[in-house]
Amino acid sequence: VERSRGLGDVYKRQNQKTRRNSRRDSVLRIVYMSRLSVKKGLPRLLQALAIIRDNQIEFELHVVGSGEPEYEAKIRKIVETLNLDSFVIFYGYLSGKKKIDVMQKSDVYVLHSDTENFGFTVAEAMALGLPVVISNRVALADVVEKYRAGSVVPVESIELLASSLMEYSFRKTQEERGSRAYEAAVQEFSLSQMGGSLEKLYRRALKRYTW
Repeated sequence: VERSRGLGDVYKRQNQKTRRNSRRDSVLRIVYMSRLSVKKGLPRLLQALAIIRDNQIEFELHVVGSGEPEYEAKIRKIVETLNLDSFVIFYGYLSGKKKIDVMQKSDVYVLHSDTENFGFTVAEAMALGLPVVISNRVALADVVEKYRAGSVVPVESIELLASSLMEYSFRKTQEERGSRAYEAAVQEFSLSQMGGSLEKLYRRALKRYTW
């Protein structure tokens, strides 16, 4: 009987190795990959990054996604106000290999949402062996905690979000939690585990990312 495929099969273990080998310096590369909208908690994330900067930790935030022009302008204004211009890189919407390339070159994925019914990009990041920092209101928080695949941060705490992200400035933390994230994806995100309600979603993903 053929095992049901899932994200762990889509991205394969070698993608984790590719990501690690792409590191050339000590800059902490944080990736946000989701729609730019009010519920995603981007202003909190940016405030947390200002704290990280003030703690003399080198980092970059790679923002992949788009939203309403007015809200994008608001986020860019916050970046400017917090003097984070040189730390934040906006890509706009990406898909396919370009999206995966950004993830592979990152060290940690972040999504500090007010609410998230599932969090497909969180699952994608984990399948690539990327540790994740998410809020306690993201549906996958229980999986992340179960496998210790990253950090689950209360949505109310900007300071804890900052301190949690700073933990990933250590390569050992990145690798240990990234390995557990990959294992969680293999164990939890197969079609048989997720159930019929998400089967169509994953079949679309399999078709999209088979090169």
